[in-house]
Amino acid sequence: MLLFVIPAALLAAAGLIVPVLIHLWRPPARTVRLGSLRFLTSVPGRRLRDLRWRDRFLLLVRVALLIALAVLLAQPLWVHLAQGPQRWALRSSNATFDAATRQVWNGLLAQGYQPRWLAPGFPDAGGDTPMPTGAAIDAWSLIREADARIPTGSKLTVFAPPRLSMLQGARPVLSHSEATWISTPSGDAIAPPAWLESLSLARDGRGLRARIGSSSEASTPSSMLLITLPLDATSVSDPATRSTLELRKTNESFAGRLSAPTPEPWTPARVWRPVRAAIVHGPSRAEDARYVAAAIRAAGEVADREITLDVREETTSTILPEADWVFRIGVAPLSAPLSRVLAENNVNVVTDAPLDAVEDASPSWFVAPQNPVDVNAARLWKRVVAARDARSVIWSDGFGSPLLIFSREGRAERWQFLSRFHPEWNDWVRSGAFPGWMRTLLLRDVDALDYSTHDRRLADARQVLLARAGPEVESVSLSQPADRTTGLHAWIWALVALLLAAERWLSLRPASPRPAAVSLAPKSEPGRAEVAR
Repeated sequence: MLLFVIPAALLAAAGLIVPVLIHLWRPPARTVRLGSLRFLTSVPGRRLRDLRWRDRFLLLVRVALLIALAVLLAQPLWVHLAQGPQRWALRSSNATFDAATRQVWNGLLAQGYQPRWLAPGFPDAGGDTPMPTGAAIDAWSLIREADARIPTGSKLTVFAPPRLSMLQGARPVLSHSEATWISTPSGDAIAPPAWLESLSLARDGRGLRARIGSSSEASTPSSMLLITLPLDATSVSDPATRSTLELRKTNESFAGRLSAPTPEPWTPARVWRPVRAAIVHGPSRAEDARYVAAAIRAAGEVADREITLDVREETTSTILPEADWVFRIGVAPLSAPLSRVLAENNVNVVTDAPLDAVEDASPSWFVAPQNPVDVNAARLWKRVVAARDARSVIWSDGFGSPLLIFSREGRAERWQFLSRFHPEWNDWVRSGAFPGWMRTLLLRDVDALDYSTHDRRLADARQVLLARAGPEVESVSLSQPADRTTGLHAWIWALVALLLAAERWLSLRPASPRPAAVSLAPKSEPGRAEVAR
C-alpha cells in the first residue's frame, strides 16, 4: 500500500493544468490580406493533431517530471501490511548479541519473524535502521502493548538483558500471543560499576560529603564518604565501592571525580544554604504535626543538610513565621490576600485535609507514578472527598481519585494532601517513604535517584517467564502498526533524473524541417485578347 507522509504536497501537481493549457491553446489570429497575400489561402491554426510526435512526447515528459517532483515532496512510503497471526522478534536497544544469540536471532528471521525494536511504536529493526534512543526501557509495558496490537495466535520473542530496572510494575499476562524471553548481554556492561552521585560541603563546613553509588548483578547500594578538611591528599579510597575519589581545590572551592580509564568531568562541590521550615497546626492536629516534624528532621540528618524548624499552634493572633516552606495542618485555608503575600515572598505552602471536607473511609492505596515503589506500596485508610479542579494531580488513590494535587501561585508552590499525616489515615507516615518525600520536597536532593542508567541488577530467570491469560481475563486490542515501510525516495530521485535527461535530449535535438502549411491559390492563365493587346 502506498502512503504519503505529506499528502498535501500532491496539490503541487495541480499547477500542471496552466502550462498544459497554454501549450495546447492558441487564440485565433486576425488575418489581413496585403499585396500578393491575396493569392494565399487561410493558414490553419496549430492544433494538437498537427504537432509532431516529438512535441507530444516532450510535453508528456515535462508533465511527468513535474508530477514526479510533486510526489517526491509528498515523501512516499510503501507500507507492507501483514494479515493474520504475527511473529515478532523484539530487540531492546541495550541488548548486544554474542555468537549464540546472533545465531538464534538469524534463525528466527529465516523463519519469517519480523525484526522490531522494543521501543514505542515497535519500529523496524532490520537492515540499517538506527537504534532508538531516549527514555529508559519499560519492558513490561512494551510487551503488554505489543500483545494488544497483534492478532490472536501470534508469537513474540524478546531479546533483552533481564535488568530489574526494565521490569517496572506488574508482570504482563498475555491474551493474544505467546512470548519467549532470550536473555542477552547488556550493551552498557562497559559502564563503570561506580559513580559519583553528589559532592557537597558538610553542614559544619569542616569537611566534604561524597555520595558514591555502585551497582552489581545482585544489588545497587550507595555509600557515604566523609572527608575531613583541610585536604592532605588528592585522592581518597572508598572501601565500600572499591573506588578512588580524586579531589582538587581551585579558588576556595572543591571538585571531585572517580578514577577511571576514561575520566569523567569534575563535579563541583555544592554549598547548601539552610532551609527554613515551619509547621502551623490546629488544636486537634498536634499528633499530625509531630509526624511531619520527625520526617523533616530525618530528611535533614540523612542528607546532612541544615533545616531550621519552627512548630507552633495556630491562634487568632499568630503571625506567620518567616520560612521557605510552611506546613498548615488542620487549620483554615489561607485568605486570598495572605496567600498573595506569601507568593510574593516565594513561600511554598503544604496543606492537608480541609476541616470541613467529607470524609471517605474506603480502604485504598497510593498511586504515585513518578515516585519510588515504596510510595505505591503505602495503604490508604481514610481520605477526604474533593472536587476536581484545574490543579495538577500528582498522586491518586487506587480508585483514581486525587490524593496529592499541585498548583502554583506566582513562583511559589502550593501542595495539598487530601488525607492526614496520621497513621490512622494511612501507613505512609510510618514508612521510610515519608521522610524520603520530605527530602525530595524540601531539599530537591532526591533520595530516589534515577538508577536506570547504572542499575546492573539482574532478574531471576523465573521473573521473565510470561504467561497466557485465561478466559476470565478481558482481552485488550489496539490498532496494529504497519509491519514494515520502505522509503521510495531513491526510486523517485532516479526517475526524476531520467526524466530530466530525456527532457534535455528532446529539447536540444535538432528539429526536422516542418512541411509547408500553406498552399497557393490557383492562378488563371491570361486570355488571347489580353495577349493581343
